[in-house]
Amino acid sequence: MALLKIFILGLTLLTTSYPTYSIILSPSVLEYSVNSGRSAQITVVNNTTQKLPLETSLLQLAFKKDGSYGTKEPKDESLIVLPPAAILTPGATQVFRVQWIGAEQLPESKSYFVRFTQPSLYSSDSSTGIALQIHYNALLHVSSDQNKPSIVLNIDNEGAATLENQGSKYTYSSLLEFSSAHQHQKLKLNLKEMFLPPRSTFHIPNLEDLSSGEYVGYEQ
Repeated sequence: MALLKIFILGLTLLTTSYPTYSIILSPSVLEYSVNSGRSAQITVVNNTTQKLPLETSLLQLAFKKDGSYGTKEPKDESLIVLPPAAILTPGATQVFRVQWIGAEQLPESKSYFVRFTQPSLYSSDSSTGIALQIHYNALLHVSSDQNKPSIVLNIDNEGAATLENQGSKYTYSSLLEFSSAHQHQKLKLNLKEMFLPPRSTFHIPNLEDLSSGEYVGYEQ
């Protein structure tokens, strides 16, 4: 699975000759602990010359065993975004607060798209009758203090590898070092950039330079 960050700022827009509408959204990736007692903040700047209405919503990422994902409506209301809507004048800035109001312990980390939606826009050429709805997504990872990743790398005799996150929290492959029972030093592997959600498994070819066996991964 490619690094999830490349999907963060998703813009749904028909590729045709319509006026350009855009916002500046920061940060585009957030990590949030439900035990922090604080809210996360997302700042939105209207980078257009027109008044810009925005509506907020949440989509939870549903990960499959191989790390691929779909989206779904959250089952509960543990996460809220305030204000739920705003109108930004040209050049204006609006801070949106993301607050967890649910349980202080999570079975495993959760990931969400915090979605900012422009209501339907119509082409200046009214003959098309096409309405556009533009979405901007910030990626939010939510965890509690007891959630931890647990990384195991298994390499077979032909060099094919299986990378598993058996833990209850996400991590990134770029943060990992590995060690094995027969090698006391930690190894930094040249793995492609990957987001590793909880309870996920990835198959990695061509690690022939390492001995077969089991390696345990640690965040640096």
